[in-house]
Parts: sequence; structure tokens; C-alpha cells
Amino acid sequence: IVCGEWQTNVFEHSKIILKIKKIIRHPEYNETLGPINGNDIAVFKVKRSRDKKAKKIKAACLPSNSRTAPSSGIHAGWSKPPPLSFINNHAKEYAEFYDDFFKQWHYKM
Repeated sequence: IVCGEWQTNVFEHSKIILKIKKIIRHPEYNETLGPINGNDIAVFKVKRSRDKKAKKIKAACLPSNSRTAPSSGIHAGWSKPPPLSFINNHAKEYAEFYDDFFKQWHYKM
């Protein structure tokens, strides 16, 4: 797993590579149907690093099983962003950052 990397075409001193110990896929993920079916999420358990840059990396906080499902959420992805017209119509607060969307984009659902 590469952590701390923002631009893949530029060497970054903050980048660190962590070895994967285990990959845990969503139990209802269907490889044949792929992401179109949903449940396309996984947790990567990584080995700890002694590199001092690793101190800046924080674990993701996941909700407990007893927590009620939220009624809204944030979509985040490393894919081609939506057209600027979509952002202007549905997420105006992100329009000023549109040039950075090739890095990552979020959308409140």
C-alpha cells in the first residue's frame, strides 16, 4: 500500500510503502458483477513500519456493527471526475477545486 502520495508522477518525500498482511473484502461483494453490484469495498491490514514518516499515517475509523446506518454519505474516488457542469449544479462548494479533481473527488450523497 502506498501512503502519503499525492501525485504519482512526482517523487514525494512523504511517500511510504506498507506491506499488506491481509485483505478483507465485503462478504457480499460479487467478483463476477464487480462494482456495479455494490459492496466493492475492502479493508487492508498492513504491517507496521518503523519509518518515522509512518507516524503521520492514521488508521481509518470504522463504525461498530451496532451503529445505525446514516441517511447520507460522501463518495470519494480516484477516477475521472464528473463534468464541471455536474459540480456546478450539485456540489457548488467544490467548483473552485475542480482543477485538482484528477487527484481525488468527493460528492455528498
